Amino acid sequence: MRVLIPFHKAKGMQSYHRQLAYCVSQFVQKEPVLGGIVMRGILRYWPVTNCQKEVLLVGELEELVENIDPDQYRTLALPLCLRITRCLNSWNSQVAERALYVWNNEHFVKMISVAMEELFPVVVEGMEKNLKWHWSKSVRQLTENVKVMLEEMDPVLYSKCLEDFELRESKANQAEIKRKEKWDRIEMAAAGAAKPQFLQPQHFLCVYKK
Repeated sequence: MRVLIPFHKAKGMQSYHRQLAYCVSQFVQKEPVLGGIVMRGILRYWPVTNCQKEVLLVGELEELVENIDPDQYRTLALPLCLRITRCLNSWNSQVAERALYVWNNEHFVKMISVAMEELFPVVVEGMEKNLKWHWSKSVRQLTENVKVMLEEMDPVLYSKCLEDFELRESKANQAEIKRKEKWDRIEMAAAGAAKPQFLQPQHFLCVYKK
């Protein structure tokens, strides 16, 4: 906790990550209970803009999943799944592809299956966003493969989560349209108020009579 985990956030971690990951995995293999501590530590020090570090850490997390105590699956499934989903939605194709390959790991899939009702809404939303908007053709293809696997795991739950996602998207689009219409009216009103007010002929006539 004081040395190995903080090493994951140090500058230049890429130069020694292989040795660091090996050292950490040895601890977890000897004491599987430490897997949860290490995984939460890595998630806490997750890089914001360094895509190379993200790729390395996704690989380390996948290795940790294979060694942690299954009794910790339920408590670790949600934070791990949230991070993997954010990574597969990354605009960096290397990060997205590496996160999608994690779904080929049977231990990871087993962890997710422990809390499917809680995790599927998050996962389905991530998959659909990739299929609709990701620029990389290879990422979209990998996403499609994972989607097929998830649908086979629980077709009813996937369909329900997909309907909920599409409903949220529809409401968000309607709200955006209303917001744009409101701003258009405000801009038109502001433009009208900014026009100079010229005196009409009747105004001059009233002044002359006085």
